[in-house]
Amino acid sequence: MTQLHFDIRRATIHDWETIVDFNLRLAQETEEKQLDREILSAGVKAVLDDDRRGRYFVAVSEGQIIGQMMH
Repeated sequence: MTQLHFDIRRATIHDWETIVDFNLRLAQETEEKQLDREILSAGVKAVLDDDRRGRYFVAVSEGQIIGQMMH
């Protein structure tokens, strides 16, 4: 059995494009919804800029984001 090693860290503004992409894919896969990329991008950036709006965390393996969560 292969084990995947990853670290979890707080997302930064540099991660916004990946987070937007993951959110778009998740909405399509789970709810068959097409979200507006521009609106979603503004929302993700707003969260990353202001902790009062929420916080994103990302799972990183070999320098690549492989997962995310928002709290």
